[in-house]
Amino acid sequence: MLRTRLLNALRRGTPQYRTMGTLRLQPLGTVRLQHQLLQKRHASGLSTLVRDYGTVAVGTYLTMSFTFFCGCLGSIYFLGVTSEDVKGVFDKLWGFLGYEPSKSSDSDSWFSKLVEKLPEWAKTPQVMDATTNILLALGMTKLFVPVKLAITASIVPSVARFLRARKWIK
Repeated sequence: MLRTRLLNALRRGTPQYRTMGTLRLQPLGTVRLQHQLLQKRHASGLSTLVRDYGTVAVGTYLTMSFTFFCGCLGSIYFLGVTSEDVKGVFDKLWGFLGYEPSKSSDSDSWFSKLVEKLPEWAKTPQVMDATTNILLALGMTKLFVPVKLAITASIVPSVARFLRARKWIK
């Protein structure tokens, strides 16, 4: 009787039995099957979001990423960050970690070889600064991944409702 009530409650997904890992009253195969069903019920929030909203969730995340990248790049240009500033920060970081910032020509040899292979227009200081700023903005955008995921998860249902109301998606 108790076993039947537990099995029925587990199949219905009653909250008090939902998080139960194993039931010792049942044969091993049944417990394994129910444990797999329990794991499916507690899927990750991100995978559930993608499964429920699909391309809307992916499109919202990509739009959020592009917006953050443009914001980071704009703030870098607004603050006037140059490649010398970035090199100085990395030298300080290496010094803080206990490494001596290298001033020898050996460390610059690989970089000078790389710059020699570039076309003439790419060797100008403007292009070098723009490349540095873009790479720095990409790095800053990567730092905001948890924020982007949280914002995306919170606005995807609203975006999906908006798009469905306009009949842009089914």
